[in-house]
Amino acid sequence: MLNSNTGPCIPNRCKNGGSCMRDTRKENGFTCVCVNDFEGEFCEMEKDVYLSCSEAKRRNSSLQDGVYRIRVNTNSGYIRMYCHMSRLKGCEGSGWTMVMKIDGTKTTFDYNSQLWLNMKSYNAEGGVTGFDYNETKLPTFWSTPAKRICLGMSSGNTTKFQSFSLYYGGNLFHPLYDFFVDETFRNVHLNLQKWRDLIVNSSIKEKCSRGGFNVKADKRPAPYAKVRLGVIGNDENHLVTPTSWLGFGGQWDWSPPCIRHNRTSPNPIGLPVCGNVDKCNNNINNDRIIPAMGYILVR
Repeated sequence: MLNSNTGPCIPNRCKNGGSCMRDTRKENGFTCVCVNDFEGEFCEMEKDVYLSCSEAKRRNSSLQDGVYRIRVNTNSGYIRMYCHMSRLKGCEGSGWTMVMKIDGTKTTFDYNSQLWLNMKSYNAEGGVTGFDYNETKLPTFWSTPAKRICLGMSSGNTTKFQSFSLYYGGNLFHPLYDFFVDETFRNVHLNLQKWRDLIVNSSIKEKCSRGGFNVKADKRPAPYAKVRLGVIGNDENHLVTPTSWLGFGGQWDWSPPCIRHNRTSPNPIGLPVCGNVDKCNNNINNDRIIPAMGYILVR
């Protein structure tokens, strides 16, 4: 038997505009009749709000690439964002959750940017537009635990992707924020050639190289290459003076003699912060400066 506003329905325990109906068939004596986009025993959950894009794909394998509501740690509790539900060549699996998009010609996400270290979004509207040139950092950066990351770089008319497993201590599931915030170097299982494959005609000095999160020269401070997520390389048997890098959030603290300042550039020395830089070669024709649009996704 259903009756409204009697017995256990006073006061109304249903949330988000739900109506309480007395229901003698239920142990608690009432049923919530939900409205709009809410569901659950107390109308406490929004419909079609997923923990991640991969969770949405698991629940409904027919979902296509597009904008979905993903649960995040913000006041609203979710964000509308682009999910890549189909497979990306180079990245294992499907249901990838967008985290960041970085324009290598700008300085928004250089190595020293606080956006790598804080829980603040940047241009969240760019999260619904897919693989384009709208820079963004989404709350998924600090909210979405993941076991795998997909990196994409678009340069010229080519976009390439690579993926690898994330490992943080004894737990495979951590948001990307945890990998950056303490500024500790963390190795990743992506060899030098895989890094190079992200950009056509890229170049990394290979005599000594290191790839992962928060990658710096061995001597600090040093006027040489560093990158938040990527690889650095040197033509010596050490990484005190690396002069090449490929990845996301690249920067030089200050320029060594072989780098000339370009004071008309937004970047003090005119080098991209996402893409590939290989400078200070014996033959200047072997130098590389390749800005890229970078995409970071997790699942």
